[in-house]
Amino acid sequence: AASRSTYVGGSSVPDGGYVLLDADGGIHRFGAPGSSGKVLDTKAQVASRSVDVAIIGTRALTAPTTTPTTRKPVTTTKATTTTTKATTTTTKATTTTTKATTTTTKATTTTQATTTTTSGGGGGQGNQVTVFNVTGDAGPSAYIEPPIGGPSNFTSPVNYASGTAYIRYNVITMPSNKPVNLQVCFWDHMNGNWKLETCSSENALTVTTPGVYYVNLKSPNSWFKITGTFPWYQRPDVVRVMVKDTATKKLMMSSKCGTYCYTGSDLSSRVPIRIQAELIFTDGGTFSPPASWTGFNP
Repeated sequence: AASRSTYVGGSSVPDGGYVLLDADGGIHRFGAPGSSGKVLDTKAQVASRSVDVAIIGTRALTAPTTTPTTRKPVTTTKATTTTTKATTTTTKATTTTTKATTTTTKATTTTQATTTTTSGGGGGQGNQVTVFNVTGDAGPSAYIEPPIGGPSNFTSPVNYASGTAYIRYNVITMPSNKPVNLQVCFWDHMNGNWKLETCSSENALTVTTPGVYYVNLKSPNSWFKITGTFPWYQRPDVVRVMVKDTATKKLMMSSKCGTYCYTGSDLSSRVPIRIQAELIFTDGGTFSPPASWTGFNP
């Protein structure tokens, strides 16, 4: 090991102590205890601007003992306070008042069509079918429009379209004795916008008072056709009993008929007219009227 003089510039002082080396190369040794504070000063070349400090002594130094302290983690539990706000629900009593409604419906009675085969008479064996049997009110804003019975084809296998049509009108109530004409019209929608239309003669029957009336409407194929033809080979879509003012030939209606509606100021005093009507088609053979057709005279 090097002597102490090596570090203090050649000093042979055996005592302990310490030296200071300053930045410009100066070395200052301070004596150990008993050296009367003697200081040795000298110079040395400084290669860098760093400063080293050495402590030289004869006493053993004991490194301080560090006892690691393990810090237990501290868990902080934050208190949570839950406040439940009381909710009060008030149900308001509801009173429902049902207003009585009185609906007056005029009854329309329809009898299902039947097909009958009869024999005898000059026409030989005949077939007939009830096309409709209905009771209803005509005007001022309602038609008598029954469902159509009979076969799906009025030309085959039985050709009713070329046969004869008979109708029984029972005029039940009639507010006025001013004359009206009764007529039957059919429509088929096959051509669009109800352009296919056929009607019995509008002059076949004129009525002035309630009563029962029978009319031979002749062959359906001979009726007026708005387009010159009518597809009797299929069941029509609509049929109506038409009630017209005799003088003007206008329908006794205030709506649903456009320019064909009656415009007289006396309309409300002439309608509605309650009618029971039954229409029967035959194939041209002998007609056998129903039992209710008492007094029928073809």
